[in-house]
Amino acid sequence: SWSSFGNYVDVSAPGSGIWTTTKGGGYAAVSGTSFASPATAAVVALIMAANPALSPDAVEGILIRSADDLGTQGWDSAYGGGRINAAKAVQMATQTVTLDSQPPVVSIDSPSAGAMVHGLVAIAASALDNTGVTSVSLYANGQLIGTATSAPYRFSWNSTLVADGPVTLSATAVDAAGNLGSAKGVLVTIDNVPDVVAADTTPPSVTITSPVNNAMVRGRVSIGVRAADDTSLAMVSVLVDNKLKCVGNASSMTCVWNTNRATVGAHKINAVAKDSAGNTATTAITVNLGTVAKSVRQTRK
Repeated sequence: SWSSFGNYVDVSAPGSGIWTTTKGGGYAAVSGTSFASPATAAVVALIMAANPALSPDAVEGILIRSADDLGTQGWDSAYGGGRINAAKAVQMATQTVTLDSQPPVVSIDSPSAGAMVHGLVAIAASALDNTGVTSVSLYANGQLIGTATSAPYRFSWNSTLVADGPVTLSATAVDAAGNLGSAKGVLVTIDNVPDVVAADTTPPSVTITSPVNNAMVRGRVSIGVRAADDTSLAMVSVLVDNKLKCVGNASSMTCVWNTNRATVGAHKINAVAKDSAGNTATTAITVNLGTVAKSVRQTRK
């Protein structure tokens, strides 16, 4: 619970069960970074003692390069470059003339900043170094996605494992000398939850424009209908006495009813409109069918 981890870890050191003096002149085993840090500082002192001409960057490079790799191969967020090794560090210091202290240059090539991503996201990174890149690691909001040890540095990230919203992608690269380079973070937005489309529950409107209600009709009757909908009309029907006469899908239509075979008296005309969501609307009028006057020729005898 006291150990540090993350992108800033360079090396690790023993910090559990370390013997030290206690009040009253005794000894006890203790744990914590307060005891791992002095061990690291002591190795740095040994390196400087072995080769006082080394620069601070060179000392740091030896400290990392001489560490025993732990955890994931190469640099990782738990152990950094590995656990310090005093013997190897002193040996390197005495053999070192010049050390590579230049970190790799690493960048995230895709996706670009501001991109909307979902599902499996393909991520590409690139890294360059004067001696050679040993590994490139990719992170999402500081959590390791994966590590690649050879170019091209390609990663597949399952974005459904995190909540929708902004996520910062970052990358680090380590070279053969243990130098660590970091990429500028790329902010992307995860959008895995589908947009909720509100159901269309609004019915269309429909009116019978002619004839008027309770009109007297005869012969061929033109029935005018107008319909409208907020999305799209699927069908407009005209019925006389519940029998289908005409079908269309236009917002304005005329249906002709031949009354020659209809009975004299009241008849009901219905207009029904249906939209693409299945909502329907209906309207009705009553008309009265009268007789057609016939001329009679009289012949004188």
